[in-house]
Amino acid sequence: MLTLSAKALDRTPVILLSGGMDSHVVVKSFLEHGKNFHTMTTRFSKDLNNHELFYANQLQKEHNFSHDYLDLDIENWLVSDEAMYMADQSLCVYAQMLPTMKLIQHVWDQGGMPVLGNGDFYAVRSISANWRLHD
Repeated sequence: MLTLSAKALDRTPVILLSGGMDSHVVVKSFLEHGKNFHTMTTRFSKDLNNHELFYANQLQKEHNFSHDYLDLDIENWLVSDEAMYMADQSLCVYAQMLPTMKLIQHVWDQGGMPVLGNGDFYAVRSISANWRLHD
């Protein structure tokens, strides 16, 4: 199995910071090991995930690391052609994973290496340096 690292691909690790404990642990691990990283959180319109943003922002302020947001109108996006295509291509059966998949794609398209910190299992059909979830 070929493993592609962020360093080998000349990409900065971008931790997908949800505000939950799993991504918190990943951030703390990078900090404790002095590793370069960036974080990004999906911010839903109408403040629908403010409860998550509160904890993500608190961690960022406490440790002063680089953090950005991907703004998303979640109500409209979940019924969009893009979301349906992602669900179909990935065989995703959990709608709550689709915004994470969009964030992964955004980070990759921006030249970052997405780093997830959660206990869920992820599988892909194939991956290469030019991998894209959508056309």
